[in-house]
Amino acid sequence: MQPNAKSFGSFLKEKRLEVGVTQRALARKLDVARQHMSVLEAGKRLPSSELAEQLAAELALSSDDKDLMLDAIAKDKEAVPTDIGGYIMDTDLARVALRKARDAKLSPQGWEKVIEVIESEGADGGW
Repeated sequence: MQPNAKSFGSFLKEKRLEVGVTQRALARKLDVARQHMSVLEAGKRLPSSELAEQLAAELALSSDDKDLMLDAIAKDKEAVPTDIGGYIMDTDLARVALRKARDAKLSPQGWEKVIEVIESEGADGGW
């Protein structure tokens, strides 16, 4: 796993080009102005949650790519991704775990181990 180092604008442009659609065509499908697409790709604006969902659908993003997109938006906003913010706020132990990881300066390898534990718990029905 690699952290997402891309801005939302560069991510959007890359994914749009991968599916071979122009800014104008994508804007038309989303019912927004072409200039709005240009401004998004230039990193001058960020999409609303609703537009982000529409972009994910129109670009046929995988679940992982959608997560990367939400992370890029949050990073550009300097905020917590919208899809996990509520979970973090509603789950006391999640906040405790994140603070402990921060204080311990958990390495990428340490995070990989945490992910493995989470995935094995989920697969075993341990939730």
